[in-house]
Amino acid sequence: MQSHEEDDDKLSANRKRSTSISSTAKPSAPRDDVEPRSLYHAVNVAGAEHTCAVAEQHGIERILFTSTVAVYGLTDEEVDEGAPLRPFNDYGRTKLEAERVFEAWAAAAPQRGLTIVRPTVVFGPD
Repeated sequence: MQSHEEDDDKLSANRKRSTSISSTAKPSAPRDDVEPRSLYHAVNVAGAEHTCAVAEQHGIERILFTSTVAVYGLTDEEVDEGAPLRPFNDYGRTKLEAERVFEAWAAAAPQRGLTIVRPTVVFGPD
């Protein structure tokens, strides 16, 4: 995981080309057993707060946030965007908290745009 300062440096260097931010943060662990549990909040919620602050500082008006289907909780039923939000673990709970942070950022100015996607499992190296 990179530090917020490293992210700030990269964003500042690319600001002239940047019009949006994509946030896909996740604590590194092969399963849902990250320790200490506080890392979920640090990465997902504090990371969202930091991302919004950087977007505001650099005048970026669009954010794409990759959340998770875990915000719906465990269910055997098919869900869509209107389903109740009932996260069952720290990962889903903090992703939902992060969604709320991004929603507040977007609501603060009418020109801001926010897209939240809630995929199931994302596969790839690392």
